[in-house]
Amino acid sequence: MSWHPNVLVIGEPGSGKSVAAARDAIEFPGAAVILDPHKDSLAHLVLTHAEGNLLFDRISDLDHFLGFDLLKPSVHPDPLRRMQEAQRRAQVFVEILMRRRGGELAAAPLMEEWIMGLLLLYLYQSTAKQPDIIPYGFMPDTSEFRTLVRDCSLVEFKTKFAALEKLNPRALRAEVGSASRLINAVFRSPAFLKRCRTGFDLGKFLQSGGKLIVERGDENEDVNRTIMGGISMLVTEHCESRPQPWPPVRIYLDECTNARTAGNFEERKAGETRKYGLSWYFMCQWPNFPNGPEGFYQNCNRKEIFRTGHYELARKLAAMAAAGFPSSDEKSHADKVKELANAIVKFQPGQRLVTDRTGTRIEQVKMLTNPWIDWPGLGEAKVKEKLSWIQSRIEFQKIDEPKSATSLPPETPRLGKSRGDSSPARRLSRRAKKPVDGYASSDDANEFT
Repeated sequence: MSWHPNVLVIGEPGSGKSVAAARDAIEFPGAAVILDPHKDSLAHLVLTHAEGNLLFDRISDLDHFLGFDLLKPSVHPDPLRRMQEAQRRAQVFVEILMRRRGGELAAAPLMEEWIMGLLLLYLYQSTAKQPDIIPYGFMPDTSEFRTLVRDCSLVEFKTKFAALEKLNPRALRAEVGSASRLINAVFRSPAFLKRCRTGFDLGKFLQSGGKLIVERGDENEDVNRTIMGGISMLVTEHCESRPQPWPPVRIYLDECTNARTAGNFEERKAGETRKYGLSWYFMCQWPNFPNGPEGFYQNCNRKEIFRTGHYELARKLAAMAAAGFPSSDEKSHADKVKELANAIVKFQPGQRLVTDRTGTRIEQVKMLTNPWIDWPGLGEAKVKEKLSWIQSRIEFQKIDEPKSATSLPPETPRLGKSRGDSSPARRLSRRAKKPVDGYASSDDANEFT
């Protein structure tokens, strides 16, 4: 199997990072997942120039979306394995959610404890429910809360959350208020809830060598980060569980430090998943990762340095790459660092310093050529045509449309199901709606469904 290293790309805006990443994704000989937190940037370049098995999902688009089933409970027959998978998935989501504040989990142990507990409470429901019920886990005066507690199959979590009913409003706010705000920001978002639906087999798509392009659009940062982090988790789970590490898969994380899509989970997996055929492509302007850049420096065997106007950063990057840079006149290491740092701050768009197992060298990235004649408006029309074709694919047609988990709590009797609901006024109203052909109207039918 061909060796595909993890890649770390650093450079300022306009230095050519997106063009280089788009070309790499287009030419990558396997499946690719492009996660772009911007609008009309890397995702747009790949959508414009790539051909073949493509899917495009703009997170802010509520009409055309892919159902990733982000919070699918484990169905493993072994209870211990089921618990292990549920805890692992909940822990990853907690870590992604906590990036909202840019802090470590240890800095807010109470918040971590309650969010972790809430996700496990949801994942261990004896009767499957939709994720829009999750925020009610911190609202003990609601019927949805009582349903969550009642249907949880783990006694410790039933007891833990049942204790919230005994707290007064002030004590409840002190205990779970910060966790509730964090949960509400994501789990009440229509964009996130739609991506929690079923309908898209991500593993099958990756095994067919497809390229999945996910763009943020106009969605808020919390939702974007959680969805993209969830997709990275699903890709990782698929690659780690398949019998053979083929085809190769690569995840592209554009502006991963600004968008906070690269944290502890991604750093750890970058050091573990290449043996499963999964490599990572991290792009950033500044390597200000949560735990520092050292872990990413170590786990990324290939580093690409584009122009940066910050001289101190250029010196640090040059020092990392100087050992592999050839020199005919036997320059000292300090002279090599100075030479490379001066070159980095003067790079033109598309120029980059590359360091990998073969050494260090300066390259020029080939620009992407316009695939169509340069007529006014032709490019935009062609992209819209390609996007329309993609959205007509079967993956967008199989979206599951579940009823809201909170629209009709189990304790609430359904209309028309009991004698007490059948008042003379209601019977008269239904009779008035009944058309002459004897069939019930759509309003009347909806009342009984």
